[in-house]
Amino acid sequence: MKPGHLGNVLHRKWKAIIGAIEWRVRARLGDERLDAGIFRLAVTFRPRLENTRFFGIAGSVGKTTTKDLLVSILKVRGKTIGNPQSLNAAPEVAKTILRTRPWHRYCVAELGETAPGSLDNQLAVLQPSIGIITVVGDDHLSAFGSRQAIAREFAKLVQAVPTHGTVALNVDDELVSSLREDARGRVITYGTGASADLRATDIASIWPDSLQFTANFNGKSVPIRTQLFGKQLLTSALAAIAGGLAAGLTLEECATGISRVVPVEGRMQPVHVPGGINFIRDDFKAPAWTVGPLLDQLRDAQAKRKIFVLGTISDCQRKEEKYTTIAKEALAAADIAIFTGRFASAALKASKPGTEARLYAFSQTRDVASFLQSIQQDGDLILLKGNNKKDHLSRISLSLSQTVNCWVDNCGRDMFCSECSHIRSHRGPSGVIAQQTSTESPSL
Repeated sequence: MKPGHLGNVLHRKWKAIIGAIEWRVRARLGDERLDAGIFRLAVTFRPRLENTRFFGIAGSVGKTTTKDLLVSILKVRGKTIGNPQSLNAAPEVAKTILRTRPWHRYCVAELGETAPGSLDNQLAVLQPSIGIITVVGDDHLSAFGSRQAIAREFAKLVQAVPTHGTVALNVDDELVSSLREDARGRVITYGTGASADLRATDIASIWPDSLQFTANFNGKSVPIRTQLFGKQLLTSALAAIAGGLAAGLTLEECATGISRVVPVEGRMQPVHVPGGINFIRDDFKAPAWTVGPLLDQLRDAQAKRKIFVLGTISDCQRKEEKYTTIAKEALAAADIAIFTGRFASAALKASKPGTEARLYAFSQTRDVASFLQSIQQDGDLILLKGNNKKDHLSRISLSLSQTVNCWVDNCGRDMFCSECSHIRSHRGPSGVIAQQTSTESPSL
């Protein structure tokens, strides 16, 4: 066994052991008591990390990609740690503090906002000297009531950064840009507008090519080549570069660090499966306001045939009407549009003469996978958009390369199916096609 592989195996075993111990402790003490204890330990430990520079990232979308890109950028200069995956609640931020060591030059934490006041404890334990805001969207809109209220929650990060620190703000988002009034220290703005301190020009990202652009800052221009897909990830790329610049790195160093990062799982992640089929997985979450830009990307993509699959959209009023609207937009962007989940049948209201073999609705994810297997062609590009907790759409792409035995929808597990032991061992319900606009298969 190669040394690197052995290290990965040992790391996975160690994580499994720690996870088993934590599960038993939680079962005995309860989540609330254990999380409170972890938080108190982190607050006590944080002052010992006086030589580590802390970064906080907030925003409705793009936080995880920004965090991963920034970690890679900062590693050009020194040892860097960040919170794993998208674990961004207060206890997870506290755990990230506890995993940080004095030899870590940088610590990057994405912060999760779920309701008013949710950033308070995270900021109290993190104490960032550099803050980054991506965008204000409709995520958790039902909890906040308005985008303005969400922006006020993000303003807490700006206010938490000391006078000797730096805040990076997205000038293309009016609500984010307005937060500069709350800043006590230096502000770096980023975006595509002429007023941005860090400005992106020459932007290109049409499938199968990855995102590329020119970064312009203080009179200097550097080409940026990423492994990311989709122009909507430009904000995350710029936010990460702005964080690097705030830490004193050069544009060239930022370009080097950003070029090494592969797409985050479930965020515009390309997956190639046997038979010449390509998937783009954007199935971590699906706020309704993010679907339009995604369809714009699909419309411009270069592929023999384009298929759009939508699961459960979130934080959306009058969902049935929204599914109908999205279905109309999907038919304009894709050759075939497929909807699944509780409100999928509402998409069928968008059907018109001539679209019968292009628009489909299914009740369960398994039915979508079976249908796609029956019509798949070499050169297909299939875009998956959904809510991982409710849909687990990743099973669709997995089923084309391995055996999938679990087809339970809305299981509530906050993990991707590739990490779940049930994917091969558990047998879910067989599933039945709920509704379909045509009994005929679309043109092959």
